[in-house]
Amino acid sequence: MRKTFLLIFTSFFFAPLYAQTWQELDSIAIACFRKFEYAQADSFWLLAQRKIGQQDSDFGMLVFKRGDCAYYLQDYERAVGQYQLAARIYQNMGQGAIKEYLKALASTADTYKHLEQCNQPATLYLACLDTLKAYNLLESKEAGMAFNNIGAFYWGVGNYAKAEDCYMKSKNIKLKLLPEELSSYATTCNNIARLYISLGLYEQAKSLLLEAQSILQKNILTGRSSVTYETVVANLAMVQSKSKQYDEAEKYYLQALELRSKRLGTNHNDYSTLEQNLGLMYMSQLNFEKAELILTAVRDKKLQNAGKKHSEYASICRVLGHFYETQKQFSQAETLYIEALTALKEYNTSKKGDLRLTYTDFGRFYARQGKQEKALPLFREAYNLKQQEIKAIFPLLSESEKLGYYKSCYDVINDLVSSLLHEATKDKTLVGEVFDILLFSKAIVFSSVVFQNV
Repeated sequence: MRKTFLLIFTSFFFAPLYAQTWQELDSIAIACFRKFEYAQADSFWLLAQRKIGQQDSDFGMLVFKRGDCAYYLQDYERAVGQYQLAARIYQNMGQGAIKEYLKALASTADTYKHLEQCNQPATLYLACLDTLKAYNLLESKEAGMAFNNIGAFYWGVGNYAKAEDCYMKSKNIKLKLLPEELSSYATTCNNIARLYISLGLYEQAKSLLLEAQSILQKNILTGRSSVTYETVVANLAMVQSKSKQYDEAEKYYLQALELRSKRLGTNHNDYSTLEQNLGLMYMSQLNFEKAELILTAVRDKKLQNAGKKHSEYASICRVLGHFYETQKQFSQAETLYIEALTALKEYNTSKKGDLRLTYTDFGRFYARQGKQEKALPLFREAYNLKQQEIKAIFPLLSESEKLGYYKSCYDVINDLVSSLLHEATKDKTLVGEVFDILLFSKAIVFSSVVFQNV
């Protein structure tokens, strides 16, 4: 009886959907997507996909859109699978679908960054550029996107000059394509501004962000490939905070939080990250009461949403550990650093950067208290992870770029060497480890300099 009822109910409920064309289902899905109802949109696009039943350009488009849904739902592994399938479909279609193929490749690369597979994005971005050269499309909007993405890669490996060069090429290409590429132009302005923030060039960053904000106020964007308005506002908050303009920074942060809550809700990770940044601003302002209130609230929220065995929970524990250290509450700080490290280990995270940063911060916590015997094993772990990253990224760089990237690794190396030298006064065998590290460093620097001069 129950099975009969379910069959009748299911048939009654879903029959109208199956009667619709794939184009009608696509329109329903688009409406859901624009309301940020990504799971519902994915379901409708799946139904539309089944209606087509063959791997043509329309099928590829629906596969790609389902990748966008998975991306926004933070199911990055499924998103990669969808984007890769879309790329294969478009590649098989030849030159007629070259732009769609490039977009699918770029989206795959962008999603790999969330999985911290550092060699994959660079390989895919460079493949995009090679394809554009082959088809003489270096002045197209796809070229603008490719240069933007390669700029992000170079920024990530510490080659800031090359990053700025690629970003500027992207900006100039998009400038020529205005007004069609207005939103994409704003995205590149935002990315260059973020680069300038990291270099301490706050006035230049602010100018670019205000330009992007002006554009986005007229065009509220929802696509993943475009920067959202609240992201620009959040970056303006960061610029003002770095410039010690705390009242203005607070206004921007609160505005960004209000906008992001409407788009994603207050339980989303991106909302919590913005709250965390506001808490850090209050720390810089020496408003410790507000900082603690916000940061502990973020920790409680992440614990409830993700649980203890998650990188998001580990991140806020690390931040709170540093906060309590500044308050000289060392026991509480130590407990939080241990909790952060335990969370990352038990989560088996692919985010090696988070793990390395936690080892580094925890090691420095002990080192600042003169507890080098506890700091040393933590610095070793951080160095080993950095070495793995170096080995993965080095083959992707030209010889002239390797030295610039290696300079960005100095802090991790210096932490370990300083700790080893301190402890070597008690254990002379540690001197050999110092020599091994210095020889490794010298070999890399020497090879880079030799090839630059050839």
